[in-house]
Amino acid sequence: MLGMITAMTRRCDSCSSRDVREFKGEFAVHFAGIEGLSKAIVWVFPEVNVCLTCGAAQFRVPDRELRVLRTGVPVEGAAVLMENIEKQYSGSSVAQGEATRSRPSEN
Repeated sequence: MLGMITAMTRRCDSCSSRDVREFKGEFAVHFAGIEGLSKAIVWVFPEVNVCLTCGAAQFRVPDRELRVLRTGVPVEGAAVLMENIEKQYSGSSVAQGEATRSRPSEN
């Protein structure tokens, strides 16, 4: 019928199972390697789709946090934890050792 919306069951991209559920997530994304120790830890709080058959998981990174991951430079309003990075980016509005959090953008 036209105009009728039906709920589609999600399928796992890895194993095609229909046993996929949505959960709330909290992830700390670290830059790789020894040089990553001097960069911000980027926090994301996405909805995570988890396949309960094979364990595959998917989530989206909000725009602000994605910019930090692309550039390695803190962005105002992004959820980042600053450790030793304050010396490099002294103009940042985030003080050393503090975490700030942004709300995920609506897509």
